[in-house]
Amino acid sequence: MTSSIILKDKKLQTLFVSSDQSVLEILTKIEKGGHRIALVVDKSNKLLGIITDYDIRRGIVKNKNLDFPASQIINYSPITLNNSSSLSNQLSIIEDNNIEHLPLLNNRSEIVGLRITSSGLDLYKSNTVIIMAGGLGTRLHPLTLNTPKPMLKIGEKPILEAIIDRFIAQGFKNFVISVNYLSEAITEYFGDGAQRNINIHYIHETKKRGTIGALSELLKIPNIQYPVLLTNGDIICTTKYMNIVDFHSSNEFDLTICAKEHFVDVPYGVIETKNFNLTKITEKPKLSMNINSGIYVLNKSAVELIPQDSSYDATMLVDQMLISNKKIGVHQIQDLWIDIGTKEDLKKYQDSI
Repeated sequence: MTSSIILKDKKLQTLFVSSDQSVLEILTKIEKGGHRIALVVDKSNKLLGIITDYDIRRGIVKNKNLDFPASQIINYSPITLNNSSSLSNQLSIIEDNNIEHLPLLNNRSEIVGLRITSSGLDLYKSNTVIIMAGGLGTRLHPLTLNTPKPMLKIGEKPILEAIIDRFIAQGFKNFVISVNYLSEAITEYFGDGAQRNINIHYIHETKKRGTIGALSELLKIPNIQYPVLLTNGDIICTTKYMNIVDFHSSNEFDLTICAKEHFVDVPYGVIETKNFNLTKITEKPKLSMNINSGIYVLNKSAVELIPQDSSYDATMLVDQMLISNKKIGVHQIQDLWIDIGTKEDLKKYQDSI
């Protein structure tokens, strides 16, 4: 029999959204709720529909951004049951329809409960999360003259806190943060993570060590759980990180690089030729390419290749592993991904929340 829990009252209300909220607001609600779903209700708490994280990912893929109305992705006809139904009946409906969430309604169509299967829960994940947060942030001067880039505010919280909160909402509890520039601002704010019911260990870089050189210190830290997830302290991403780990492990990769589709508008007509003959001309095309998102999954064997106390970039590790015929996978990110590298990137994200 499927294991499940039921959400009621205040826990249920944390999942409530309205149809006129922005997609980003709804996505944030889903992430904070930790159950992969938002419940669209009216002022009387009558259920209008549901939105899952999958619905949002599908909308992002279709629209290439978050600028689309939530009405496009609302499931207005979800499977529901009356709240007086028995547990066995609820679980039978869940199993027969292969669903993770079952809204329970009263006789006035108001939602009063949500039955969730274990597959719909974000349970504890043991994998260690590594966050590189030691950069100088020079492109964001003067904002970063007295504040490290990961501690710049987006809304009411620092970038780094928003990143960590997303991991926590998905069940991750073990973190290693690599710090250097103005490191006290980070270590004093987060401490050892106990207040957030997580574990934080710090790598203190005393010199420039490239994009991943500091990872060699992982071999000196006890209880690192491999494969590890690696991200940067300026990347906002709404993907389901455990899906990346599962992709990595099921394919037996030594290293997985996450790619994101990126579009470039060419402001000129592009000419294609063959043997000096024109074959095609395209006026101001939009080109698509896969870029490195800065998110990785690494086995311990990959970390062991990183030299001690040296400057070392991720591209150097990739080249070394390719030469050694190691297995490197590429996972395509279909979700929101923002690299906050410039003032324009920061303002764009601040304006969207």
